[in-house]
Amino acid sequence: MNQDKALETVNLRQALIIGLAQGIGVLPGLSRSGVTISTALFTGVKRTSAGEFSFLLSIPAIIAAFIFELKDADTLSGTVPVLSLITGMMAAFIAGLVSLKLLLRLINRGKLGWFACYLIPAGIILAAYFLFH
Repeated sequence: MNQDKALETVNLRQALIIGLAQGIGVLPGLSRSGVTISTALFTGVKRTSAGEFSFLLSIPAIIAAFIFELKDADTLSGTVPVLSLITGMMAAFIAGLVSLKLLLRLINRGKLGWFACYLIPAGIILAAYFLFH
């Protein structure tokens, strides 16, 4: 599906609700993409559009996190060799692309239930931690 066509299916009300959900999704123990995709589906956005919109919505958050972490770059570059930093960044970039491709494939096939395999136990553990800690 053409990206422009996919995003035409997300209206202003849906975008606002999904954006608010992204704010909740940054809490520890939650999946930002899981929360935004689930919210998009709940508001009636088509499966393909929900995945694409969720990842487009992550771009500002990723850029902001990168800018925020730049303050520690001089400290890090003094303790870790530059080649190691570049190798780590490239490995993270490749792993991110592969993960994104896999997740979009799962979304398009309607197999998001696989995430319940780790989200349900993770949620129970997190709830127990906060209740008893």
